Amino acid sequence: MNSVPSTGPTGMLRALGSAAEGKLRVDSYDVTVDEELGEIQLIKIEKRKYWLHDDWYLKYVTLKTPSGDYIEFPCYRWLTGDGEVVLRDGRAKLSRDDQIHILKQHRRQELDTRQKQYRWMEWNPGFPLSIDAKCHRDLPRDIQFDSEKGVDFVLNYSKAMENLFVNRFMHMFQSSWSDFADFEKIFVKISNTISGEMENLFVNRFMHMFQSSWSDFADFEKIFVKISNTISGAPRMAQSSLGIAYSLHLMENLFVNRFMHMFQSSWSDFADFEKIFVKISNTISERVMNHWQEDLMFGYQFLNGCNPVLIQRCTKLPEKLPVTTEMVECSLERQLTLEQEIEQGNVFIVDFELLDGIDANKTDPCTMQFLAAPICLLYKNLVNKMVPIAIQLNQVPGEENPIFLPSDAKYDWLLAKIWVRSSDFHIHQTVTHLLRTHLVSEVFGIAMYRQLPAVHPIFKLLVAHVRFTIAINTKAREQLICEYGLFDKANATGGGGHVQMVQKAMQNLTYTSLCFPEAIKARGMDSTEDIPYYFYRDDGLLVWEAIRAFTADVVGIYYENDQVVEEDQELQDFVKDVYVYGMRGRKASGFPKSIKTREKLSEYLTVVIFTASAQHAAVNFGQYDWCSWIPNAPPTMRAPPPTAKGVVTIEQIVDTLPDRGRSCWHLGAVWALSQFQENELFLGMYPEEHFTEKPVKEAMTRFRKNLDTIVSVIAERNKNKKLPYYYLSPDRIPNSVAI
Repeated sequence: MNSVPSTGPTGMLRALGSAAEGKLRVDSYDVTVDEELGEIQLIKIEKRKYWLHDDWYLKYVTLKTPSGDYIEFPCYRWLTGDGEVVLRDGRAKLSRDDQIHILKQHRRQELDTRQKQYRWMEWNPGFPLSIDAKCHRDLPRDIQFDSEKGVDFVLNYSKAMENLFVNRFMHMFQSSWSDFADFEKIFVKISNTISGEMENLFVNRFMHMFQSSWSDFADFEKIFVKISNTISGAPRMAQSSLGIAYSLHLMENLFVNRFMHMFQSSWSDFADFEKIFVKISNTISERVMNHWQEDLMFGYQFLNGCNPVLIQRCTKLPEKLPVTTEMVECSLERQLTLEQEIEQGNVFIVDFELLDGIDANKTDPCTMQFLAAPICLLYKNLVNKMVPIAIQLNQVPGEENPIFLPSDAKYDWLLAKIWVRSSDFHIHQTVTHLLRTHLVSEVFGIAMYRQLPAVHPIFKLLVAHVRFTIAINTKAREQLICEYGLFDKANATGGGGHVQMVQKAMQNLTYTSLCFPEAIKARGMDSTEDIPYYFYRDDGLLVWEAIRAFTADVVGIYYENDQVVEEDQELQDFVKDVYVYGMRGRKASGFPKSIKTREKLSEYLTVVIFTASAQHAAVNFGQYDWCSWIPNAPPTMRAPPPTAKGVVTIEQIVDTLPDRGRSCWHLGAVWALSQFQENELFLGMYPEEHFTEKPVKEAMTRFRKNLDTIVSVIAERNKNKKLPYYYLSPDRIPNSVAI
């Protein structure tokens, strides 16, 4: 350990020693210095390698001065091999505040080193640039998963799948479900967010069922496991060092041992599978299973489901959707024409145009898969609920692309709605979730590490909100969304379609679309009076304002006026890096190249934090609730969209839905992605004390109080609701994108 006082560097003070190889423990060390050191500017910690696995995570150094004062030197970094780290005290400093040459030099050297470690890379043309790392182990040690939060997608899925069906039923895996109720056989209703462990989902001897179709809708019930959660309505459980991998490993035990005696005998028929269906209630997923065919449930999901960002007020009917009043008059409740309903703001639209021209998955030659690009028209009825009134399954109108209506035959209308739900699933996974939270947050993280030294107040503010983001995205590129990755196994947009979708969606990604209030307003969804049940909007605005107030406090502490913001070159380089490399220098994105005012800086920081925390929570942690009932969110469709009315049968619908194998892959995925981690850090939690100054700590306290108030408001609103909305409750919003 070396110190650098204002008079110059000292020699080695004392070796701290090392822990025994292979033993993980937390140690504290006291180092006594007898000589006069003067004012300490820097502390250098050196580590020598003694064992094969002796990486050392240093949290902080506390210096006690002769006068009895304490000075904190935050670190929160790994020392590996023969490594060293040079630390500043915990006071945040802008570059203009450093007048001593050695501090200026340290600041520049830190960024030079980081820019060599954190390099931009183009993973796919048209994508935001990402970290230059082929695999997780290539990442700088400081941003890798720690021992408590490792992720291995391959292990996750293989462990889940090897027990998902018992081996002797493998031949059934490419068969269709018999009816909608049949999906319930793999639907997991989880009773306890903490202890609801999924055991023995299906025993290995049923594996041959994975390629067969279900016999009817009820047949899906054989793998649908009902597990209750009375508090959150969504599955949640503690996880071990494998993180998400552990959660899927638990699916080996989805069905309990008391059914083991059944595994040695043959099933008498498909309905017999219901004997291993565990029904323990779940306020949301079970309700979806019971009501998914209803128009009210269909419309509700555009407001408060997994993907509440697509619906917008229809101000003019597009020419490509030639709906007339005569077609929908039985759905209109105000004795007005369709045009008059539109003028009064009662008509809404969801257009899946982005899916037009996307290639469907062709990685499995045994199973054809299909996509559609539907347009769905919705109507706000007299009780302010959204219901669908017209669906066209592709973009170009014509005789072979009919407009389906609620007045059509039951199965015509049902299949049209299923196609919309499947299309919504694809947009949600690839655009809303992957691009607009994961990839965007990674851009902010890389730029932060490259351009902001650890002493910079904006680094200290943002570092908690990029925790593990680069690591999870690297793992995803390595195993999940790569060519022949796990994404290809169950999704119709696998095999390259998801890449095309990101490339197209990047052309519409704008800075203002990440500013929550502006995004809501741009879709015409901002009126709480006209649209009273849009809880995603209501809760999101509360959280956005709390974050904005917090960032404004921090900005006000370190930037006394706009000129200081404009003259902070490190900050400007950070913003420029995001624009040039993350947004590929695309002017139409509206991302700023520089920031000149405190107000704009506060807004920018709010975008970074809100995207990584609240927005990701809103679109990620409800996946099990809304997507586990497979007919409500089919990951693939095995027949093309219908081209005529009056010909759809129940058998045709079942044969269109995913087969057993893909259904189970899908179920395992949405279960795992909906889990919090055992060591999760939620919004407002900053256990790593990068800031040491009292004014910032007071700002953090105010932030947490504001968040606690929001938690109470949401809890009160959710009381006695059959469909509570809790995804944006701050106590359920992780700080960063880490799953």
